[in-house]
Amino acid sequence: MGVLKDRSLLCLLFLMLILLAPGSDAKTCRKASKSYTRDCSDDPCVSACHKEGFIDGKCEMLWARPVILRCFCISNSC
Repeated sequence: MGVLKDRSLLCLLFLMLILLAPGSDAKTCRKASKSYTRDCSDDPCVSACHKEGFIDGKCEMLWARPVILRCFCISNSC
């Protein structure tokens, strides 16, 4: 029974090292699109973000007066 506990503990420690290793978490950054200025729609927003060199784009609501939709581009590197 002691061998099973030792192996389980070693597996748990190994898993923790993998999950908590530096650099293991990917940061995503979002910036407002510079080229997309029309009413926000997801497909054109994504296309505009791809042209600007980003991996994805998404329309998001800005809570201002008046409430507006804006195209935000998403990148893996900040």
